[in-house]
Amino acid sequence: GDRFLRRLYPGVLSQVTTAGVNILLLFLTVAMAASRPAAISSADASGVARFIASEACKKVALLTGAGVSVAAGIPDFRSPGGMYATLPADKITCSEEERAMFKREPMYVVDKGIFTHNAFPYLEVRRPFILGSIQKKWKPTVAHWFARLLFEHNLLQSVYTQNIDGLDYHVGLPDDRIVP
Repeated sequence: GDRFLRRLYPGVLSQVTTAGVNILLLFLTVAMAASRPAAISSADASGVARFIASEACKKVALLTGAGVSVAAGIPDFRSPGGMYATLPADKITCSEEERAMFKREPMYVVDKGIFTHNAFPYLEVRRPFILGSIQKKWKPTVAHWFARLLFEHNLLQSVYTQNIDGLDYHVGLPDDRIVP
């Protein structure tokens, strides 16, 4: 499965392990198999790669989250060492009531209701991600370059992302293909 990607984009994928590419391709299997079951020869990385390389594949939409950026060294939100577990609630600009809520349930820091009332908690939490990207602390991963590869071959419909690290932009994807 990864030979196809390595052949199309050898400069980017030359250092990527087979397992990394296979995990990414297997992630895509579910969405594509549901929409074009007859076009996928097998529900594994090789089958997905063959489908993407075939004439049957017209567009690919990617749904991404923290998993695509963890390999860049960016912490996810929910793991033991992730953002929620290490949230410095005492240092966030907020009311005491909000602070108590963040300590009880750190996920509230990205809650839309909180944001519309007080944007500071979200913006302060997001700041290290933005600065890290600007300072090139993190580099795009194989998943980000895969999206770029699809774009270059006119196969990328959209990248629907939950990520706030900006790495989709660092590989040169246009704004109209990224849906945050």
